[in-house]
Amino acid sequence: MPRRADVQHAFIKAIKRTPKGAQTVAVVDFLRELRELGHDWSPNQAVNYIRMYQAAWRIKDEGEYGQHIYMKFAHGITLT
Repeated sequence: MPRRADVQHAFIKAIKRTPKGAQTVAVVDFLRELRELGHDWSPNQAVNYIRMYQAAWRIKDEGEYGQHIYMKFAHGITLT
């Protein structure tokens, strides 16, 4: 049975680094990590989670049907 605490772990596992060192998360990667832990979320649920619980993350690239890519920001500055 999936646990709510696994969601944060899945989000962390989905984080990637760009060649310049910025942190990004693709919704598709987050959903894949969630499925591995037993959660079957829609892209909309993943986007809502990021909006509610990951305040430092902003949309970098908008994809269709919620398949966005997010980048981590701090104090209005990109972390690179």
